[in-house]
Amino acid sequence: MLPLTSRDFQRAAGQRLIAARELLKLKLNLDAQYLGGYAVECSLKALILDKTPPDDQPNTLKRITGGSKMHRPEVLLEELRRRGV
Repeated sequence: MLPLTSRDFQRAAGQRLIAARELLKLKLNLDAQYLGGYAVECSLKALILDKTPPDDQPNTLKRITGGSKMHRPEVLLEELRRRGV
């Protein structure tokens, strides 16, 4: 199920972080790094939604989950800066 709320993204981030830690224990560093990055991405998206007024959240969700550039931390950080974070 795709994340739809800030809480959903927080939960997804936590799950990815747990998986990344387990992969590190197995010395699967590249896979752990990938999932760790995904955890950061989900955390940033959770914060963006949390800092977005409720009426704007549907459009914001659509924007931050569409397109390859929304996987880049610097783009997500810019979204947060626009919200004063």
